[in-house]
Amino acid sequence: MEAKRRVAKQTAAAIPDGASVFIDVGTTMEFTAEALDQRSGLRVFTNSVRAALAFDPARHDVNVLGGRMSGRDGSLTGEEIITALHGLHFDYALIACSGIEENGRVMDFDMSKIAVKKVAMAAARQRFLLATPSKFGRSALAMIAKLSEFDRVIDGEE
Repeated sequence: MEAKRRVAKQTAAAIPDGASVFIDVGTTMEFTAEALDQRSGLRVFTNSVRAALAFDPARHDVNVLGGRMSGRDGSLTGEEIITALHGLHFDYALIACSGIEENGRVMDFDMSKIAVKKVAMAAARQRFLLATPSKFGRSALAMIAKLSEFDRVIDGEE
């Protein structure tokens, strides 16, 4: 958990006030949402119910992209989200993963979540991969993207 908090802190330091941000699903993203709540005037779009709840709606414009509940973690997936993302353009897409193979392939297990991640990345000016050191050297079912497709990797290491 401490590594996830470090990733969250570094990410919040990299996102300026007033930015538009897509926040992916997962516990690292939940910690990141808590850290980003300290910023001001963010326009937040997420398919994570838990991440959305971390923000004070009096200080931020928080938008939950609706779809089908895809797990107990409050993640949402589905065609509705894909359609909504096609009409948006973000300053930043914050993306999580299950593993990063040694050949640079960024991997995940859930194909529905991967589809959302890919469209969010395409809609963003800058793509940040948020991954604790434990994700490196691990594999999963399918590729999200290559490591080189991210503008920045935030791993909590200094």
